[in-house]
Amino acid sequence: MILKSHSIKLNNGNTLSITEYFTNEPKIEDEIVLFLNSSFFNQDQWRNVLKLLQSLNSSNKSFRYFTYDYAGIGKSNYSAENISINQFMMEINAIVNWLGKDKIHIFGTSLGAWIGLNLCVSNPKIIKSFVGYGNLAPYLPNFKELRLKRFKSIKTSFSYIESFMDNSIEKSNWDVLFHHFYVPVFFQHLFDSIGNSKSVENTKKILSKLLFPMVKGNKIAFIPKYYEYIIDTMIKEGQSLYSQLSKIPKDIPILFMNGKKDLIAVPSMSEDLHNKILHSKLVLFEDLGHGSILLGKGNKKIMEKYIQFIIYHNIE
Repeated sequence: MILKSHSIKLNNGNTLSITEYFTNEPKIEDEIVLFLNSSFFNQDQWRNVLKLLQSLNSSNKSFRYFTYDYAGIGKSNYSAENISINQFMMEINAIVNWLGKDKIHIFGTSLGAWIGLNLCVSNPKIIKSFVGYGNLAPYLPNFKELRLKRFKSIKTSFSYIESFMDNSIEKSNWDVLFHHFYVPVFFQHLFDSIGNSKSVENTKKILSKLLFPMVKGNKIAFIPKYYEYIIDTMIKEGQSLYSQLSKIPKDIPILFMNGKKDLIAVPSMSEDLHNKILHSKLVLFEDLGHGSILLGKGNKKIMEKYIQFIIYHNIE
């Protein structure tokens, strides 16, 4: 698979870092898939997924895959703006214009799935298909409770990294950031269920090695902004989106996928979205969780369903 790097400049001055993946020389008839990242992970999270996806496509359809870093993430720079759904919409619409395609496929996970669903409402004419894994439904009454429970240690965690706020995530500060932020905020429930301290330390080492490429270069100052968005703004936006789900055109193929062991985007969220959008499809995986795409577990299962869906718009 060939990787080609690009960058585009937005009207607000931000520059987005984009990566194109393809096997054969790009052709005008190639279908385009844009992958949208989870929270503040960079586009590196998709690298192994895309190599796998390319090998699973045995059809005559030819795809080119694109990933990008949200503003303030990875190699994309940022202004001092707060995170908002309008910002994400502006970024994606700019990418679609740059690609010169009328319609593209969208695959998003976690926050990326939320962004993609909003795109189906705000600009459906550019959507060829939409697939979300680990879907968020912030209009549900229990969403805020789940968010606050998951991120109850945020304030304590931030106190450990305040001195790094003006920097980017690099090897020199990663150990502190991982142990004092990522572990208590994201993975404490995992460590609580492991048992002895040796297992905990081994798990930390494995997670640290896997996650560092996915956060390298991220602007540390953007981490609090993302949490403010996820905990507060997304809840307000969710009420508005809820009333518009029925407006999503029925000719846009939509698939919601979720792991039954997901503790962040619990399966009932995908189920509710599926019930609200009657023409959508739903797949639940018995043994997968929220971070299965990030950590590699179950990638083949997920991508087998995905390639089947974007080619045939159906699932077995």
